Amino acid sequence: MIFSTAFRNFTNNEKEVSVEASSVGEALKKLVIKYGDEFKNSIFESEHNKRRFINIYVNGKDIRHLDSFETSLNVDDEITLLPAVTGG
Repeated sequence: MIFSTAFRNFTNNEKEVSVEASSVGEALKKLVIKYGDEFKNSIFESEHNKRRFINIYVNGKDIRHLDSFETSLNVDDEITLLPAVTGG
């Protein structure tokens, strides 16, 4: 799992961490246990809904175009958490 700078306040300044999980949802649950409620609240609006401005990618592909939190993971898969960027 790779964290953008925006999330490092919630991850003890860790940029990257290894997580053994079979799905994106399982990986995030393990990270919530590791990092606590502030991390959880930075990602999720409610128990099953991520915040709209949070983008989650597996190997560069947005999980919205895969199987969302049910997206299966393999050992070498890379999950990236990024805040949405807006401007204009």
